Parts: sequence; C-alpha cells; structure tokens
Amino acid sequence: MEVSTRTETTAQNIQAILRELCHSKASIELVTEDQEKISCIIDKLVGETSFQVTIKGKNQKDLLKENKEYSLGCGGKEGQIYSFISRCLDDGTPVVTLSIPEEMNVIEQRSHKRFSTLTMNNPYLEVLTETGNEIYILNDLSQGGLSFLIPSHLSEKVRMGDKIKIKKMGKQVFQNYLEGIVIHISSLNSSTTSSLKIGVRFMPASKE
Repeated sequence: MEVSTRTETTAQNIQAILRELCHSKASIELVTEDQEKISCIIDKLVGETSFQVTIKGKNQKDLLKENKEYSLGCGGKEGQIYSFISRCLDDGTPVVTLSIPEEMNVIEQRSHKRFSTLTMNNPYLEVLTETGNEIYILNDLSQGGLSFLIPSHLSEKVRMGDKIKIKKMGKQVFQNYLEGIVIHISSLNSSTTSSLKIGVRFMPASKE
C-alpha cells in the first residue's frame, strides 16, 4: 500500500473535505489538553468559517471550553486520514460549533501505486468537463485515479466535485469514456510557471 502525506491549505479543498465528511455523518475524535478523547459525529457546515459536531457521550461536553483550541482526527473514504486544529466557538449541548481550520494534514493510504507520466512521449489528456472539451497535461496515473495539470489562470474551468469524462489518454482513445470526479485541487508554483494539480478519482463504470 502506498502512503503519502500532505498539508492542505486551500480553503475550498478543506471545506469540500468537511462537506463530504458531513454528508457521510463521519465519526471524528476530539482530543482535549488533558488528552481526554471525545467521540463526535460531524453534522454540517455553518457558513464558510465553521462546522458543527454532535458529542456522543452525555457527560463529555463539560470537557470543552469556549475559545479553546483542540486537536481533531477523522478517517475518510479511500483510506484518507485527516487531522487538524480547531477552535471551539460555543458551548452548546450536545451540538458544538467549531472553526474550519486554515490547514489540514492529510494521510493518503492508496491501494494502487501511482506512476509519473510526465516522461511519456505524449503525456496529454483529452477530457470533457462541465465547461467543455479540453486538453491537459497528464501528471500521474494509477488504477484508482489520476492527476493532471492546468495553468492557474484556467482555474475556473475545473472545480471540486466536478465530474469529467476522459476521451483520450496519450495515444489511447476510449470509445466508452472513462469517468471520474475531481477530489483535489492544489497549486504547483515554480520560478517559470504557475499551475494547478487536479486530482481525479475514477468512478465505477455505469451499467447500461
């Protein structure tokens, strides 16, 4: 199993991760200064700066203090593990409002090894997105997904959660398009260029 670690700092991506965790009613563990562990369920986002959790234990709410920061950890789909620091914004019972963090540590435990494709003779990807037909540079590839690069000034063309259809990869043309969903967007800056790395997870083939 391939394991990678990154720190997510893009607000849009962090909100998308929390939104997905809310949708699945994921369990999350909150740790106090005294190393007390509090089990919670992630309920919903509140605007762009906070989210709510429901504490499972009846007597654990008293362990939290308003305006104090706490460590949180949670597992997600596809083997991801998320950890971050959040501030308690109120002392409601049993629902607690926490701040959305400015950064989030992400551990990805991929069951499929990824291979770099930038050295291919024709490392290009032709895709049909929600805004039209585009050609991008293929960055890496695995059985579970891929990533591609786009110039930063084209950022409006691809958004988190967008579904894409892959028409061509290198010289390979697909009669039945490969389908995927955008699960990650991050910046790749160098001295000569500014690009975005778009992470895509393949979707199960639709049954006709």
